[in-house]
This record gives sequence, structure tokens and C-alpha cells, in this order.
Amino acid sequence: MNEFMSDGIRRLGVLFNRQLRTLPESLDISAHIVIATGDGLPLAWVGGDYERARRQSALASAFSGLVQTMVRETVGGSHEGVVIESQNGVVVVRSLDAAARDLVLFIVFEQGVNQGQALWFARRLGESLVESVSGAAG
Repeated sequence: MNEFMSDGIRRLGVLFNRQLRTLPESLDISAHIVIATGDGLPLAWVGGDYERARRQSALASAFSGLVQTMVRETVGGSHEGVVIESQNGVVVVRSLDAAARDLVLFIVFEQGVNQGQALWFARRLGESLVESVSGAAG
């Protein structure tokens, strides 16, 4: 983790890393997962090394900001998530409101996962992450 992170952010990263490491392998979903701060710092990740997580955190944060602006300027409110389909897989970017912090969940699903599976998994994981923060605070 980044040496410039506050203790609170570091604790979130430890909590999220622990949670990601305990994801059941029986999910039968092959995915690369990154949880990032709203300004693009990786907090926790599964799959790949720190450099990959750092790059994807920056992309997810920038994309989330762009989508938030699009939503605000068109339909109003705040965005919850975006699904991107490609020939090689599905990418999901979800906004997380955890511990009064702007966080981004970025998941790259390999080929063979359909959009519905990807969205369901991302929603459940996002809810679980937010609940874990609420539970740790309470």
C-alpha cells in the first residue's frame, strides 16, 4: 500500500484484502478485482501485481468520475455502476460508499462470463464490502 495513505485508508485496505482473500473459490468466476480510492490509489486487489492494480485503480477512478458527470448531467443522481462488454470479457466499475469515503470497485471478468453474472457478482461483492466496513465501525 502507498506510504502516503492515512491510517484510516490503510485499515480499509487491510480489511478489504482480508475479505477478497476469503472469496469462495466455488464461485466459478475468474476475475481480477481491484478496490481503489476515488483518487485512484489501490487499496486491495486479487490477481495481478501492484503495478497492474495501480494502473487499473487510476483507470477505474477516472472512469467512475466521468460516468458520475454523465449521470449527473443527464438523468441526475449518482451512478452505482457500469458494465462494459468486449470480445474478451466483461468489465464492471461500481461506486462504493464505505466509511464516508469515495471508493471504486473494478472487476475484470474473463471470457465466458455473461453480463448478468458479472453484474450480480459485482453487486453482491460491493454490498459485502460496504457491510464489512459498517460492521467494523459498529
